[in-house]
Amino acid sequence: MTEIGESAFQECINLKSIIIPDSVERIGSRAFEGCQSLTEIVLPRAAGMMPETVETDNYDLSLDLTFFGCTSLRSVRLPETITHIGGGAFEGCESLTEIEIPEGVERIGDSAFRGCTSLGRIKLPATIRELGGKAFMGCEALTEIEIPHGVTVIPSHAFQDCSSLAKVTMPDTVEMIGAQAFALCSSLSALVIPDSVFRLGYGAFLWMQKPYESGHS
Repeated sequence: MTEIGESAFQECINLKSIIIPDSVERIGSRAFEGCQSLTEIVLPRAAGMMPETVETDNYDLSLDLTFFGCTSLRSVRLPETITHIGGGAFEGCESLTEIEIPEGVERIGDSAFRGCTSLGRIKLPATIRELGGKAFMGCEALTEIEIPHGVTVIPSHAFQDCSSLAKVTMPDTVEMIGAQAFALCSSLSALVIPDSVFRLGYGAFLWMQKPYESGHS
């Protein structure tokens, strides 16, 4: 077996763990969507992996909704081989507390981490060039984010309702901030927008505590 197909284990609500053989090279869209009890996935070279962890060496996560709604997963380790995290890949993984995105990832898809309400820390690699809309929407525990140099657009709703977000660092490559990109970020009290930004979308900073500043401090 070299592939786990689309929706292969979708809504297997009692599935708690699974061992995937070394021969598998690709996991399809929605493969584990809605596996609410899933706490452990054992993939090749994952010996000693702690429960409630996904380890993904040599796997394609570019398709959408791969782990959507896996509400028991707490941490994820991604392989260095991936370049794209698909739309909704970890959406609704409400127990996910941290994730390290490896260098080499260039794009994070729409709603990739939307509703990961326990995600308190994430570091975006320098290779990131594109963030999807609603990528981190509703990540209520996220406290800070640094946008990598090279990103030109912060899309609509990207960080909306990240109520604990207190620090955002933007590079001088950002040219546009989309509609409600940081709306309802009620802990965000100070922000410097680089001079490179020429367009702010509707309600980009709606309900921010204090006004933002334009230009470098």
